[in-house]
Amino acid sequence: MIAFPGPPGMNAVPPLVYKAEAYEEGDRFRERVWTCSHAHQTVEESLRCGNEWLARHDDHVSESA
Repeated sequence: MIAFPGPPGMNAVPPLVYKAEAYEEGDRFRERVWTCSHAHQTVEESLRCGNEWLARHDDHVSESA
């Protein structure tokens, strides 16, 4: 899972938004196999999105984070 600044709003510091990512098992360079196409407002939503993708693609991808 990655976090990045969200769109600016009323606050001086923009909120963080999150995206789920998946990587090949054993890839020490962590080249992404998949990244969700949308931003999540919470870590939990992002984790759920990654786990749902992993359940649909349960072959050789071993991480979602």
